[in-house]
Amino acid sequence: MSFEKMAFNISRPSDWIFFYSKNAINFYFESEVYDANFQYGVIGAGSSKAFHSLTGHEPNFIGKGNAEEVALFINEKLNTASFIFIKAKNSLSSIEKLLDESIEQTAVEIYDNKIINNIEVPKCNLLVFTSPLNVQAWFSNYKIADEVIFAIGKTTAEAIQKYTTSKIIYCQHPSMENLYENVVNYILENRKQEQ
Repeated sequence: MSFEKMAFNISRPSDWIFFYSKNAINFYFESEVYDANFQYGVIGAGSSKAFHSLTGHEPNFIGKGNAEEVALFINEKLNTASFIFIKAKNSLSSIEKLLDESIEQTAVEIYDNKIINNIEVPKCNLLVFTSPLNVQAWFSNYKIADEVIFAIGKTTAEAIQKYTTSKIIYCQHPSMENLYENVVNYILENRKQEQ
């Protein structure tokens, strides 16, 4: 995957600025400064840490990574607020799609995330996917053999299921930390069984 910043403009007022990823946070704060007039929302603990390290502030909302839960919270608790969603060009826009039509929302693409083809990947036993675009990139170049498959969350697991019927281990609450924990636990459990 490659990531490239795009020119962007936040031209309309809003109550909330909502980030889909750490990349969105990093690219946004390369050219923008923290503004206390906005409420800020992020998805996942990793994004929360990135937000804090760049702004010195905690986000006002931290979603656990499940688009359905985040959208439900917004629909029920923040339904009179307006939102700007900061995201990648190839984002699935999973939260936006689940919001009630009455919620005012604007999408701002601030970076392009592209698939890089023809990359040599050594033979491995585990495959770890962190986004649906990672899935698309892998399956446009490779097939699943007998590898164990991990996904950061349900949305990524669903993208994998389009290509294979293999079992997928995924995080109930998507984050890099939970994904790492799933992989380590799997490896440790396999070592115990081999002894």
